[in-house]
Amino acid sequence: MHKTKVLIFPAGEINSIEIHDSLSTCVNIELYGASSVDRHGGYVFRNYISGVP
Repeated sequence: MHKTKVLIFPAGEINSIEIHDSLSTCVNIELYGASSVDRHGGYVFRNYISGVP
């Protein structure tokens, strides 16, 4: 089965954490978080990319 990759930017804000909570249980979605400012995203997202301009 092919997973759909979803990037959430910025990943450290409260809205992105709510999106993560909603989509993290979907088996056909692979979540990625990205942010230009390190906040909470690294703690929430398994796949996290920091330093995005």
